[in-house]
Amino acid sequence: MLLSTPPRLLRLDAGDATPAALMDDVRVEALAAADEAAVVCLAGGEIAAIAPDGAINAGYHADIDLAVESVLILAVDPLELLLGTAGARIFRFAPDHGIAPLDGFDRLDCRSSWYTPWGGPPAVRSLVRGGDHGDH
Repeated sequence: MLLSTPPRLLRLDAGDATPAALMDDVRVEALAAADEAAVVCLAGGEIAAIAPDGAINAGYHADIDLAVESVLILAVDPLELLLGTAGARIFRFAPDHGIAPLDGFDRLDCRSSWYTPWGGPPAVRSLVRGGDHGDH
């Protein structure tokens, strides 16, 4: 299990009483876990992939100016992600292909009617993989 508590990312394994620090001096914006790996999106666009043994590959960077609110792992090898952001945007990220917005999502006619109950700007705060492995 991964735990984010500023300014650290922690890992708690089954049977352990105390979590172990994985990363210090970081601000986690979003994280997601799959059987094969976990992914952490950090402030500033850095993306770290974490293997089940705790090994960290932090060599990825999403070059966007929007805060990442959610992340969904589409594939681990090679890494492919969906990033939900402020401004109600979704981006597809793959290290070998870079980052690109999902244009179809941006062109939805209903976007102009989206709102939040508190009056703030909409954002994509959650992404879920369905049981049929469709992405929602």
